[in-house]
Amino acid sequence: MNRFVCLRKMLFAAMAFIALSGCAEKAVQEDKAGGLQISPSVAFAPRDNVAGVVDNSMIESLTFTFARGDAGRRGQSDTYSEAAISAACVFPVGEASEATVIFDPVQYYNPDGRNTMMQGWYPSGTYSLDPSGLPQVDINFNGNDDIIVSQVLEGNGSDRGVDNLFEFRHELSQIQFEVIAESELAAQKWGKVLSITLSGESNKYTNWLLSDVPSGEYSSSTFSGDADLQAVLVGQEIVIPYENASPAGMVMIEPRIVGRAQSIELLVETTGNGVAEVSIDNESFGGEAFNAGVARKMTLRFLQGAIEIVLYADAVPWETPAAVEHNVGENQPYVRDGENYIVTKNMFGNASGWTVREDKWDSSTDYSGTGDDSVPAVLEVYAEDSGTQATYDEAFSSCASLGGDWRLPCRMELQLIAAYKDELDKPAADGGVKIPGGMYWSATKDGAANAYYVDMADYESPVSAPMTDAYKVRCVRDIVME
Repeated sequence: MNRFVCLRKMLFAAMAFIALSGCAEKAVQEDKAGGLQISPSVAFAPRDNVAGVVDNSMIESLTFTFARGDAGRRGQSDTYSEAAISAACVFPVGEASEATVIFDPVQYYNPDGRNTMMQGWYPSGTYSLDPSGLPQVDINFNGNDDIIVSQVLEGNGSDRGVDNLFEFRHELSQIQFEVIAESELAAQKWGKVLSITLSGESNKYTNWLLSDVPSGEYSSSTFSGDADLQAVLVGQEIVIPYENASPAGMVMIEPRIVGRAQSIELLVETTGNGVAEVSIDNESFGGEAFNAGVARKMTLRFLQGAIEIVLYADAVPWETPAAVEHNVGENQPYVRDGENYIVTKNMFGNASGWTVREDKWDSSTDYSGTGDDSVPAVLEVYAEDSGTQATYDEAFSSCASLGGDWRLPCRMELQLIAAYKDELDKPAADGGVKIPGGMYWSATKDGAANAYYVDMADYESPVSAPMTDAYKVRCVRDIVME
């Protein structure tokens, strides 16, 4: 059974903040034209499952690309976007159950009620409209890459069908190699494996996206090209054992379907015998042995005078190359569940729209000037207000009295808290969750006698007030993540 992972999208806009979840009832955000924001969810499953996508270890820095089509009006044909849409998938921590999805640009339903259809794929490839106006993606792969494509989802602002679950499907299959010699003498003769190459393989994938609406099924794809695909070895040199087979590497290929008369041609380079050619024909692997989304193991058995191939009959767990690089979309802050950590900087860089500082501030730092407004990479927010309303000096002292680098937040830090206040869910001492509300002192001064406070309901407009006035206090501290 597929393991579903809910993707939650947290967006900071100029005048409003909203949290959208694909696994729960969604709130809606309206643009100036009255359109409702689209917020899809994505399903993940083990990589040896044909219906699956990729595992969390690969998804942490993954960007999906989407094509969009909008239904025509008054007898006109559907129109498709001329530019691809990026959607970054961001897991806050390791195997977290929720992730942030960021469309760039943000997507909205048509305000006039027309249907919108969307389909996604990875990696980004080359996107264009074909002569008939259908979105087309071409992806060149080199044997190390995975290609996944979703079904089409279609809906409008009323039924919100595009908010349903995107399930991505593999377009390639995987071969995993292991090596063994028939004897110690054969192992000495062949030496070490330096490379394994599949010659004359298809290396270009083409898909006409959204072409099957309204069925919602996966689009048909084609493969072309004539290239040598290099396997990713587990090491620079693979010693050929003669007792127990040793893993050698993996390669991604075009699936072999039933009845396809095509062999697999291998070039195996060794230190003891140069480059040897070896092949396995369609009859040997039974037509369906390399279908999309399935990994198969192939043993290269080194004999005295030749190499023979032994193919495992059953699928094996999918492997991921040691180094995987992905392009990512625009980074946004997110809140770590149950800890009240607001993360503004991670592997994707600084969060868009915020000044993220490099140094750590503590209670002894002078950060009262307006020019010092910034946020840390990880800001921890105290679980409850500190006492009742207080003057500026009392607010400063109440945070310092907590110890442990707790302090009064600067103006921008308070704005960040206000933007993500509804996501703060760490229980306070009495077990309840204390979401900030009302007006709070910041540490940022305005001259000798005034300082700024921030209203949680209008955080875009900090207000300067006499430091003798009384406002609420919510303390913060920088967290250095190891």
